[in-house]
Amino acid sequence: TRAGSLFLASILATTMLLALATATNAQAAATVGYGVTDDAWLLDGSGTLDSRLNRLDTLGVRVVRFTLHWDQVAASEPAAPTDPSDPAYDWAAADAVLNGLRDHGIEVVLQLVGTPGWANGGLAANHAPSSATTFRAFATAAARKYSWVHRWLIWNEPNQVRWLRPTTPQVYTSRLLNPAYAAIHKAIAGAQ
Repeated sequence: TRAGSLFLASILATTMLLALATATNAQAAATVGYGVTDDAWLLDGSGTLDSRLNRLDTLGVRVVRFTLHWDQVAASEPAAPTDPSDPAYDWAAADAVLNGLRDHGIEVVLQLVGTPGWANGGLAANHAPSSATTFRAFATAAARKYSWVHRWLIWNEPNQVRWLRPTTPQVYTSRLLNPAYAAIHKAIAGAQ
């Protein structure tokens, strides 16, 4: 009957209101970390690097993701690719930011990305290296150079062609992820 339907509807509405009224607020997990990623601002923003780092301190930023572009750090092929002091490596821009973040007590999540042309047959930086060996060597050099960094990312959105070509799981895992994982863990105990 209509009266019975109205009664059931009112019970359902009352139950929903009580559920909403007694619901607790969602809480973030204690292990979730929030940070900032803005390489362009860190590298070339207005003011000095120190003023930008002070701004992060003021904002309470505790974690920053920063990208280390292999194609920029190693524009020419290193003779000793696992040695971060090889003259082919130019760490200057990254050093300034990463050491600054470290001096400010801000944790770094370091992302490796961008293949130099000498490692992928002259293709654009979003093309995977021709060999896993070259990326493993670069990851080794980076891990030795920044041994105090314990959190690493290998490539940015490797499932997107704007970041990685070809975008196959096999290419990503065999030429990038697994070689870098092995190199970083060999150089830094407990790296993530």
